[in-house]
Amino acid sequence: MDGTALWRTDGTSSGTYLVRDGGLGTNSKFTPRYMANVSGILYFVANDTSTGGELWRSDGTSSGTFLVRDIFPGTSSSGTRNLTNVNGTLFFVATSPETGTEVWRSDGTSSGTNAIELVPGTGSGGGNILNNVGAKLLYQAILPGFGNELFRLDGPNSTPRARLRYCSG
Repeated sequence: MDGTALWRTDGTSSGTYLVRDGGLGTNSKFTPRYMANVSGILYFVANDTSTGGELWRSDGTSSGTFLVRDIFPGTSSSGTRNLTNVNGTLFFVATSPETGTEVWRSDGTSSGTNAIELVPGTGSGGGNILNNVGAKLLYQAILPGFGNELFRLDGPNSTPRARLRYCSG
C-alpha cells in the first residue's frame, strides 16, 4: 500500500487499520475527501483507476466500501462537493453531462442518486452553499435571469420551494 488511502480507527494503535487504498499504488489519487456521516455510513469523494472524483460510501470495511455512482462517466471528475446530511439523506453538489451543475440527493445506491434540477437539461442551477437547518436543506443556487437565490427542500423526496428571498450580489 502506497499513496493516500482510507483508514479506520477507534483511537488505539491496535484498532487502526486500512479500509481501502484505491488500488493505485504509489501514485494513488484515491484521496478521500469531503466526508459526511449519514446514519453510520461514511460518504466521501475519491478517485479510482476508472473514474475521476466521484461519490463513494463506506461502512468501515473493505467489502463495504464502494463507488456509489459515476456521475460524470469516465475519468472526468463530477466535482462532487458540499456533502450534507439532512435527516438521513445525503445532499451534495455535482456536475454531469446531462444536468450541468446541480444539487443532488442520494440514498446510497446508484439508482437512488439523482440530480434535483432547478434548470432542466444541461443548464446549471448550481448549488454552492448547503446547510441543514431545522431538518430542511437550505441552499444557494444561481438561476438565469435572477442570479443568486435561496432555496429550501422540506424532505428527501420534496421538490425545491420557490425562491425564498432575492439575494443581491
